[in-house]
Amino acid sequence: MAATVTVETRANTNFSILSHQARGLEIVFGTITFDDEYVTGGEAIAFPGVATAGIAAMFIQNKSGYSFTFDKTNSKALAYYCELSAGTDGVQIQVASSVDLSGVTADFMLLGY
Repeated sequence: MAATVTVETRANTNFSILSHQARGLEIVFGTITFDDEYVTGGEAIAFPGVATAGIAAMFIQNKSGYSFTFDKTNSKALAYYCELSAGTDGVQIQVASSVDLSGVTADFMLLGY
């Protein structure tokens, strides 16, 4: 399935952090609304006007008890949660397939060109 990306603010600069040259670095702010059937491995996301190969980094806000990462290679947002008891430490667990995340909307910041 795919999440819906809404771009709220977009700014262009003349400097690239990656190459230290004028390349038109773009900073994009917006929200991601997740689908009603999360797929293990991540939800596909597309950014209007930004080529996937041109994404330098993406930061997604933690929301509703979930944390998110961006798989740049596959252009997917991955969702994780914690299932810990008092006094127990552990790594986060990826959300299982078919879990309804449609009520989760998270803010993001993307750096690209």
